[in-house]
Formats: sequence, C-alpha cells, structure tokens
Amino acid sequence: MDNPEVSSADYHRRLLDTNQAMQIGELLFNRYKDALQYSNDAAADEHCNPETLVQDIKTIIDDLRRGKPVEYILGQGMFMGMVFRVNDSVLIPRPVTEDLVEHIFCRLGDHGNSRAGEGHAGKLVDIGTGSGCIAIALKRKMQQYSVTGTDVSSHAIEIARLNAAVNEAKVDFIEANFMRQATWKEMGSFDVIVSNPPYLPIRKKEAGETAVFEPFRALFVQTDEPLRFYQKILAFSIEHLNAGGHIFLETAKAFVHEVAEIFQRVYTSVEVLTDRNGIERFVMVHTKKGRYLKKSI
Repeated sequence: MDNPEVSSADYHRRLLDTNQAMQIGELLFNRYKDALQYSNDAAADEHCNPETLVQDIKTIIDDLRRGKPVEYILGQGMFMGMVFRVNDSVLIPRPVTEDLVEHIFCRLGDHGNSRAGEGHAGKLVDIGTGSGCIAIALKRKMQQYSVTGTDVSSHAIEIARLNAAVNEAKVDFIEANFMRQATWKEMGSFDVIVSNPPYLPIRKKEAGETAVFEPFRALFVQTDEPLRFYQKILAFSIEHLNAGGHIFLETAKAFVHEVAEIFQRVYTSVEVLTDRNGIERFVMVHTKKGRYLKKSI
C-alpha cells in the first residue's frame, strides 16, 4: 500500500498547487457549463441544476477546510507522470514512493535479473498494492517482467484494475490477505518482491496524529508491533524468492535500520537507500547467486 512516512494530516495540510487548483476549476466549470445548458430545460436532472452546482462548490470548500486531500476531491492523483484514480479505499500515491520505483528501475530495468537476462521474463510481486501505482509504474518501465499486485481489500483491487486499464499496463491483481500464510502457496515464486506496507502504530491514531480520510488498514498496524508486515515479508521471501532475486521495501526513516536488521537475520546483502532528499527510506536485499546466506529464523 502506498504508505506515507509523514502523517496524512501533515502531508495534506498545504496550499493547493497551481495544477490542482486548475483541476478543481475545470471540474466545476464542466458542471457549471452543463447547468447553463440545461437550466431552462424542465427535463434537466438535479445534477445539472445551478443550485446543485452551488452546493457542490460549498461542499468542496468545506472539504478543503477540513483537510480532505485534494486528490480525493478530484478522484485522481499523479504518480510517475501517470494519472491514477483514487478514492477512500486506497492511499494517495506519494512522491517519495516514486523514488522507490526509480531505485528498482535503476537496478533492474535495463538488465533485469539473471533469468530475464537469459531471455526469460522475471516475476515481480507488489505486496499491498493499493491503487496499483507501484506495480503499474514498474510494468510500464520494465515490460520484460510479469507483474502481480496483491491486496486484502477488494475495493482497492477494483481501483488497481481500473488504473491498470487506464494506463495500459498488464498487471495481474489478486485479492489476498498476505498476513495469512495459507494464501502464499497459490502465489508461486518471484524474482522481485516489492512492498510499502502499513507501519504506523495504532497508538498514533488513538493520539489523533493522523487524518481520518485515508483507509485505516492501509496506514496502521493493529498492534504495537509496527514492523510485523516486514517480518511476514521476510518469512515469505525464504520460500518464495528465487535465488538471485531482490527485495525492495519502503518504510519510515525512524524504522529503516530496524527493517534492515530484520532482513540481515537471513540475508547478507542488505542495503539502505535514500529518497530524493537524502533521507534513508528504503531497504534493498539482493540474493546474489552463490553469495548470499539463508539462516533459520
């Protein structure tokens, strides 16, 4: 799931940028144009009524004052230069997650993994795909890979499939509860595992540190173990990551070294990567053939 390091309240407590303001203006103009066209038509439905338009404007203003993300008002957000449909079933794509995609592409895009280099398509899975932005962006950049996205939410999978169609990316989206190990058997093995899972402790919500607009389970870990998803990804990788494969993870700067330590229990090649601002945000694991160690956990 496309998960922010900062709280959604902090992220969205900002002025509208020019493009977003123009998008809202265009949305309202189109409705106003329809209202003018049908205002004298007795058969016009209520959605084309100027009074309805005024109410829409008031609602948007109220939503903005409450801190509702502009992307939810527009029903879309941008990621890697592409438009992604969003609603309150999925997190809004964050610019920092674009850096994760760029790290993956820089390491795998032109060369692929060893199997892809031998003329075979590599297999990549995005665990907790949300809107599908990571999986779709990677598929667009790395056509040689077979890409799968998984999410526990059927509503998120619906949005992800729509985004794949809009952005012309062939991605297989699967509804599955990754935290239940019984679901892993049908997933098969992969050359690349990617994830930006929930990592905010539930106490942060109880303390009122985040906004209420984004989906709860995409943000919060429902225990005081914020890294439990990463521990599950490690367990999954032991049986489902092909030799020579990679793992790429996003997390909070406060947790990045703890996440790295989790994977160092099993793998010897673990690296912490930075975002565009030089902040350590990502963990990469590379299981070089014949040069990595798997230990029991």
